[in-house]
Amino acid sequence: MSLCRQWQTEVRPSQKVSSDSGRLVERWIELHGDLHLEEITREHGRKFREALQNIPARLPRTLQKMTYPELLSRELPGKSRANSTLCRQMGIIKTLLSHAVDAGHIDHNPIDRIRVPKAALAKTKSRRAFKENEIQIILDAVRGQSPAFKYWVHLGVFTGARSAEIIGLRPEDLTEIEGVICIRIVDHVLRSVKTTTSNRIVPLHMGLGETIEWMDSRAGEELIIPNVSVVQKAVENYSHKFRRLIENSGIRIRGQETFQSLRHSFRAALRDADVNDEFARRLLGHVPLDIHGKYGNEVPVKSLADAVNRVYREIRV
Repeated sequence: MSLCRQWQTEVRPSQKVSSDSGRLVERWIELHGDLHLEEITREHGRKFREALQNIPARLPRTLQKMTYPELLSRELPGKSRANSTLCRQMGIIKTLLSHAVDAGHIDHNPIDRIRVPKAALAKTKSRRAFKENEIQIILDAVRGQSPAFKYWVHLGVFTGARSAEIIGLRPEDLTEIEGVICIRIVDHVLRSVKTTTSNRIVPLHMGLGETIEWMDSRAGEELIIPNVSVVQKAVENYSHKFRRLIENSGIRIRGQETFQSLRHSFRAALRDADVNDEFARRLLGHVPLDIHGKYGNEVPVKSLADAVNRVYREIRV
């Protein structure tokens, strides 16, 4: 645990990653005991990976306080954790041990080469991007919905932002930079972003005039989405509603069509509009901001806005 606290102090990860790392270390200790760093072997890493594979990420409340050895001795209900979750969680443990190498505590990372088996990879369905005509069907379908749900979808379509990133927007995150209306997606007390690179500035598409007016009307409120006490709970509720909307819209269901599919669709639309990869990565939060909230290699916000406005030109909002 001391290594985890040292890493958290020096690296200052997002609130979610910090919380996840502490919980994973607790689970590691449940499984293997509080080993000295030099005692950790590849076999410890392999057994921890297998435990993550065999224990569902979401457990019934009656089982949540059980240790990993206790859980592994039972027949557990629920779905196996997604491959992306498994990779992320193993990645956190690897990162901690790599930090120990950098700090001179050990001379190599014993679990660095442990990978998720291909069999586990095959179990995960990929989320597909929507076609442009399907985007139009979605936008038509939300016209009669509540303003909050409708504009949540609008922002998902035209920014590629994650559901929690939108639900966690505050009125003050609507801002103007270089004459361009943008949203600021940043960590704050009510919502942490997925990774440090997720902190970003996204110019709003010219088709979002009505959405911008609605966001502006929410000035003085805690969040732009009303009646949100816990962001993650709201994400679950909105995501279920979006899934029902997709199922009732006539769009052919082929895989995991979720709100996250809008993010994949936006990335595909940027590619189809010949937006260069660096701009796309900045818009989607794959390039870090510096301490002043700017990108390392300065790109004018107007250039990013031009890139955003090259997508979905034929879409009617």
